[in-house]
Amino acid sequence: MPLVVTVMLGVAVAFQLIRFVNALVEALIVVPLTISAGGDEFESNLTFSRETLSFRIGDVPFSFREVVSSGLALLALLLVALLALRLLRRVVASCPDCGSLVPVSATVCHACTADLGPPTSTTQAPDTVD
Repeated sequence: MPLVVTVMLGVAVAFQLIRFVNALVEALIVVPLTISAGGDEFESNLTFSRETLSFRIGDVPFSFREVVSSGLALLALLLVALLALRLLRRVVASCPDCGSLVPVSATVCHACTADLGPPTSTTQAPDTVD
């Protein structure tokens, strides 16, 4: 089960990263090349809209809305992935002998039958001062 969650989060982050890079390339490379190919006709017609986060130079839109929205979605997805992996660390540990994932409460590895010792607690009791 933990492997499935890790793979799903990895695929989601990869697709969101591709979306972000595509939006960034579109905004920073494709549109300026289109504008520069137009010559002098674009220089006199520049408008900016704060509501849509976009420039319009002549008839060519130069928008940052997709870059900002995909960047924020990527950051949110990375935060969820980080929190999920931290939660996963509390539930699953790796066997020191074979490296397979075993529950933290396990005393014997299911793959290589190595003794893992007593189960470790995920929360430790506070130290008492006498």
